[in-house]
Amino acid sequence: MRRSFVTTAVVAVVLIVALAAGYLELGSRQARTSSSTNAESSRESSKSLVATSTSTTLTSTSTTSRTATTSTQQGPIKNVNVTILKGAASNMSLAGFSPDNINVVLGVNNTVTWTNGDRSPHTASSMGGAFNSGNLNPGMTYTFTFTAPGTYPYSCAYHGWMHGTVVVKPSP
Repeated sequence: MRRSFVTTAVVAVVLIVALAAGYLELGSRQARTSSSTNAESSRESSKSLVATSTSTTLTSTSTTSRTATTSTQQGPIKNVNVTILKGAASNMSLAGFSPDNINVVLGVNNTVTWTNGDRSPHTASSMGGAFNSGNLNPGMTYTFTFTAPGTYPYSCAYHGWMHGTVVVKPSP
């Protein structure tokens, strides 16, 4: 009788261990599936970003904290957006504008909108006088449509370290 009790106990322990291992494996698979699903969601988000971007081709080159963005477009959107970064008024290491250097093409995407994402007022003022946003309080936007090819350096009148360039190329 004692032998059958020991055998039954050993079988029960083996079954419990096997069930626990199966449960742990199932949990691990669910975690991997969840990670895979999250990765797929991320890829899907990326795909939608890419799908949204198919009408706009953006090329970015980074030099320290400054970027140059070429934006050519084959779809109906004719606006390029520039954000005045949060903290730009107090952090001199920030470029301030993002992207700070852009290339646009006449008749394709030659309208640029600057949006103040900071808590302080700013301006987007062309150094040659071609455009001037005036005071942009937090959340305000300024839109300018370029009509002539050229290079248009600009800055914030309040914060001299904030500057950028719009290069306007002729229509292809």
